[in-house]
Amino acid sequence: MDEYFNLLMDSVETPGDVNFRIEWKEGRGRCLVATTTIQPGQIIFREKCVVKGPLHNTSPVCLNCLSKVSGEYKCSDCYLPLCKPECKGDHQTFECNLFQLAKNKIDISDFTPACPLYQCITPLRCLLTRDNWPEKYIKIKGQEAHREKAEVGEHWSICQTNIVDYLIKSWKLDFSRNEINHVIGCLEVNSFEINLVKGGRGRGVFPLLALLSHSCVSNVKYVYEDTEDGGWMTCAATVLIREGEELLDHYISNLESTIRRRQFLRHTLLI
Repeated sequence: MDEYFNLLMDSVETPGDVNFRIEWKEGRGRCLVATTTIQPGQIIFREKCVVKGPLHNTSPVCLNCLSKVSGEYKCSDCYLPLCKPECKGDHQTFECNLFQLAKNKIDISDFTPACPLYQCITPLRCLLTRDNWPEKYIKIKGQEAHREKAEVGEHWSICQTNIVDYLIKSWKLDFSRNEINHVIGCLEVNSFEINLVKGGRGRGVFPLLALLSHSCVSNVKYVYEDTEDGGWMTCAATVLIREGEELLDHYISNLESTIRRRQFLRHTLLI
């Protein structure tokens, strides 16, 4: 656990000495615990995004800034839509080279409904770190996926067709079904929705932040900052946190109804 914690800290900044650690608690698993008193409003850590990409269900978006696209501009290399020709960034870093290999170029003509192609993009970016950025892949792989409770239902079947089978059978990628499904589970359980400067919405991987346990009465808050170097999430205390107390997040807004929160938490905590 200490080795994994040290690896995660490679992508983390703190304003002073590290004032938290990873602990294992029965019934909760890994969590973050304060090692000293943390004052209200105090920044605890800033974590750099490991990988970001589109939401699972989305209409076509720019694969760099994740803003909506109309099809007016397309990548000059793989022909997938971008918001403008020079907006490549993450797309060029990750999947562009792969999609250039398509014998028949992917043609998206309807830009209003959700497009199944985009379901595979964020999992694919996570998988591509295995051979290109192994330290990132270890951070992703080390997260909980809770697959034993996720492998049921319509959503699971859709993921097998639109992500697993698509990457293995259509693209002949050298990833096992187990590897792909683990990444899918990690994203379902641990990713955070992010808002980018240009108005795009997506999800990002922040493995340290994902260790926060849930409480309807949380004691921290986090804010995403979209930056040119990949984006950062800042975690700060909202109340006094004493030594030995957990750092607690709330996975859904308290403004939602009790029924809605129970349904969401049952799905999120058990998949």
